[in-house]
Amino acid sequence: MEHRRLLPESEPVDLPTYAFDRHRYWLERTGAHRSVLPAVGLDVVDHPLLSAVADLPGDEGLLFTGRITLTTHPWLADHAVLGTVLLPGTALVELASWTGRQAGAATVAELNLEAPLAIPTEGGIDLRVRVGPPDETGHRPVAIHTRRDDDTAADGSRPWQRHASGQLADTADPDPAPAAVWPPADAEPIALDGLYARLATQGYHYGPTFRALRAAWRSGPDILAEVALDADASTDTTAFSVHPALMDAALHAIGASATADDPAGDPAGGASGTDGGPGIRPGLPFTWSGVTIRPTRARELRIRLRATDAGSVALTVTDTGATPVASVDGLVLRPISGEQLSAARRSASRSLHRLDWLAPTTGRADTASRLVVLGADWSGADRHPDLSTLVADVRAGAAAPDAVVVTCAGAAADEPHPAAQAHRVAHRMLALAQQWLAEEALTAARLVVVTRGAVRVDPDERIADVPAATAWGLLRSAQSENPDRIVLLDVDDDAPAAALLPAALATGEPQLAVRAGQLRVPRLTRLGPPPAEASGPDLAAGTVLVTGATGLLGRLVARRLVTRHDVRHLLLVSRSGADAPGVAALVDELAGLGATVRVAACDVTDRDALALLVDQLPADLPLTGVVHAAGVLDDGVLPALTPERFDTVLRPKVDAAWHLHELTEKLDLAAFVLFSSAAGLFGGPGQANHAAANCFLDALAQHRHDRGLPALSLAWGPWVNDTGDGQTGHVDEARMNRGGFVPLGAEEGMDLFSEALRFAEPVVVPVDLDLALIGRHGPAAVPPVLRSLVRPSATGAARAAERNPAEALRETLAATAEADRDQVLSDLVRTHAAAVLGYASIRSIDAERGFVELGFDSLTAVEFRNRLNAATGLRLPSTLIYDRPTTAALVEYLRGALLAERSTSALTVLGELNKLEHAMRAVSTGDTDRAAVGVRLRELLSLWTYTEAGADSAADEGTSLESASAEEIFSLLDEEFGSA
Repeated sequence: MEHRRLLPESEPVDLPTYAFDRHRYWLERTGAHRSVLPAVGLDVVDHPLLSAVADLPGDEGLLFTGRITLTTHPWLADHAVLGTVLLPGTALVELASWTGRQAGAATVAELNLEAPLAIPTEGGIDLRVRVGPPDETGHRPVAIHTRRDDDTAADGSRPWQRHASGQLADTADPDPAPAAVWPPADAEPIALDGLYARLATQGYHYGPTFRALRAAWRSGPDILAEVALDADASTDTTAFSVHPALMDAALHAIGASATADDPAGDPAGGASGTDGGPGIRPGLPFTWSGVTIRPTRARELRIRLRATDAGSVALTVTDTGATPVASVDGLVLRPISGEQLSAARRSASRSLHRLDWLAPTTGRADTASRLVVLGADWSGADRHPDLSTLVADVRAGAAAPDAVVVTCAGAAADEPHPAAQAHRVAHRMLALAQQWLAEEALTAARLVVVTRGAVRVDPDERIADVPAATAWGLLRSAQSENPDRIVLLDVDDDAPAAALLPAALATGEPQLAVRAGQLRVPRLTRLGPPPAEASGPDLAAGTVLVTGATGLLGRLVARRLVTRHDVRHLLLVSRSGADAPGVAALVDELAGLGATVRVAACDVTDRDALALLVDQLPADLPLTGVVHAAGVLDDGVLPALTPERFDTVLRPKVDAAWHLHELTEKLDLAAFVLFSSAAGLFGGPGQANHAAANCFLDALAQHRHDRGLPALSLAWGPWVNDTGDGQTGHVDEARMNRGGFVPLGAEEGMDLFSEALRFAEPVVVPVDLDLALIGRHGPAAVPPVLRSLVRPSATGAARAAERNPAEALRETLAATAEADRDQVLSDLVRTHAAAVLGYASIRSIDAERGFVELGFDSLTAVEFRNRLNAATGLRLPSTLIYDRPTTAALVEYLRGALLAERSTSALTVLGELNKLEHAMRAVSTGDTDRAAVGVRLRELLSLWTYTEAGADSAADEGTSLESASAEEIFSLLDEEFGSA
């Protein structure tokens, strides 16, 4: 085989050594792929939104395929509604007409737009247009479907969504219209000054390509429009029948006419319903009928719009020379709601989730052969009174356990208040986790924390221990910081959980539940669309109380309640109240939108003060809704946290939420919304107190739901402040992106808020996940809670089939010359350091510079340690970068630790014998297997004595067992056992 050099020898190119997130090394896909289409049985088509067509055997149908991204079609970004980039409805009718023309049926008899087509800001969508066979009347069905890159169902499939369907008829060009003076003599100009600015205030954002309306007039019952693309517009018109931006801009004239009639109205057809002309109502395209288009390259068009008796709009389109271009018998326009756009975006990005509990599907070979229980009795396990006693016994020579079981109960008779119980649970679990993780004698064991009814596994069960839910959040965070050291297990009363504990540990799952004798594990799943009849709570009749209202999220919620949910009376509560910066402007803004706003300074952890606020509400404006968005952060890795730092975070979340629950449980509320955090479910590293507080909120929502009270806890993913108001959101964006969490922007987050209100779920998880990024390293690297969502890529699956990275490292070191081993380890250390710090290359990591100097903090130090644990198979301490502060020092430490594993000293054997002695003393003298143990011990002693004798003989005589003959070996055995 001939080999050719692709790069000159003088120009070496470094290949990437690590799959750095968000850094591309390969070329983007371009139109060059069209050249291979004929080779796979597809025909190339010349349309900006389509690439290929295939005949459908047996039915005379055609299937057109294409792909749309904002990279390949940047002009589409100029068409956005309420922050969502939409493919304009005029593009859908263009696709139907153009594909129909290829089948001899270019007239669109009818096209119904069923769902908005949202274009993602990253990645793209696959497009399919299917033109079916003709029926007995010659009509052909047409349907337009898409699917997004990141839209993967739990079973690994990628579902298609239909956006439009209808009927096509035989090809017919528009009827010619008589030439006429343009504009007619009776035409009255419609002012367009500030039109697009006014549209933007209503959420309709049009960029340069779609700002094509040049002039508009009224002429009797008609609206006339003149549209033209700029000469330097970035989009080509030649391959379209009629460019979608031109047809879309013609409809802007309706909004301009409506604004001229009523300057305070909604120019894009929102709620005002003002007529844009006699009988013409503004809105977005919904149904097209009788559409005929004559392909043209025109960049300038004249359009006449007239209301029909059926309540639609008829259009006649010509070029500047009065040559017919298109005609539309009827176009039905409808206002589009935020809920519809939210549904469109969610149907594409699937950012609303819930936690389901499923049967585990995998396990691992290792099992816990020796269990120890602390405190309460546990069948089949040794009992120790506390962890300190156990550690003392192990240090004295007792065998270290494989698992240590401890129970956690929140409810207590001596402290009836659930919020106070939650604080006590948090303090106790913090002390236990810190002691457990600091004990080097137990580094190979797992701590199993058992709760009873602290999580809701089945939809019809009631949560039994709300305070104990706090332990789940705290320990999930501890699990993230210290993988494979802690297991959470929730049990019921139906079956002895102790019997299932070995099986539970054998699954390798960090979190499990036992229900009716069966193991269950938590998995995040998508909610899917809400029921069609679900409209959300009616909050307009009274007052809605918002806590944390002067913070970033509180302000967003206040605006959304007024603009989307018709709330007219707000009680905004925060510690600083009206003294908070920007509050006066917020109140003025909301007042301008028609809302009456009261701002109150109140410490929501003070039950009496909160009760006074609720009692002071006027009888004619009772409390109808609560949104608890208050919260305080005090992040830190687990060893640095204290009970006081936990209380700081728990009080505004836990205490205030319980106060609100007690004070409103007798009221007729329409909504009770708690702002929780996905950190409670995913176990945010460095956020054990935050996670604990939010797990309590989730449990409280479930508790209220069990009692038939309104409740919704929103376990938010990370946010980023894109509002420009100067406030900051709390999110380490780089670290979140590495983990596959995409921070939510303000508009997107509030769309999710509105959509979540339509569900009957007590806990909803609004989080935007980059599933391709999460699954890039194969199934083993995917967090267990996400394994129902992530379908590993082909490369990820291939990696999963490879050997364990720690084993591969040891083999590499063994095969590497001793002088080069440090370089292998240095590359390993610098690769993971660069990944954690977000550097683009390991060259940025100087082996002699300190890790702290490079930018490490306590949280990145934990992530770095965990990465090295996985890569080396070692259990490294959390203080790693402080004990070994440079790459060079760490390499020396790793080399010693890895090579030490290749030999076992006699001292190690003596240590194991001490543990064996402890176990032997515990065996009853009446045990029938004692004799068998004695025989086995004599065999081991004989083997040890024989090995020593062999070593002495080899030293004295220059021989070895390997070189001994069979007769010599049998002779030695006979001498040893006295049978000669």
